[in-house]
Amino acid sequence: MKIIRKENIRVIRFAESHMDTLHHICEVNYHFIVTKENTIVYEGEEKHTVRFYFPEEIRHYLEESSFQLLKLCPFLDLNSEPTVQTWNVTAIAKAI
Repeated sequence: MKIIRKENIRVIRFAESHMDTLHHICEVNYHFIVTKENTIVYEGEEKHTVRFYFPEEIRHYLEESSFQLLKLCPFLDLNSEPTVQTWNVTAIAKAI
């Protein structure tokens, strides 16, 4: 659950993810509630299906494109290493 507030508007977002590791797919179901002055003004749902890549796949595709992977880290956190809990990464590579 994530809550965003701005002045008298509040957005509440619930996210539930389902991993299909065999096909490298993650399906995320979102439920949104938007309130203005404590009254619900919008409620809706979205489904996002995304393909995820393993570190060795990223390295492979970069090398096939004449790049060398220099570093893989959590998104915008250059001082850490990705873990199984990391959802987004930054790949730093140079042309070879």
